[in-house]
Amino acid sequence: MPKKKYKVKVDITEALKELEQLGLSETKGSFWVNTNSEDPDDACAEAHEKVYKMISQQRKNPRYKKAAEIVKKKMKIIKIQQA
Repeated sequence: MPKKKYKVKVDITEALKELEQLGLSETKGSFWVNTNSEDPDDACAEAHEKVYKMISQQRKNPRYKKAAEIVKKKMKIIKIQQA
């Protein structure tokens, strides 16, 4: 099955308070992630993984790894559309 472009809207507002406690307050509550996926389910999974990697690899700092774990647990997919 050929891959299609999807835009996935991710909501992390439930994690913002804990991120602030880690000193990471420059964070948006929701944002779009672009993926190339076979179907909408794959797009959601790929967006979830992209956000985790984006945060955990931002800096070589245990604080960012912890932030990525918090976001991974509390993140919600609120919208998906084919681009």
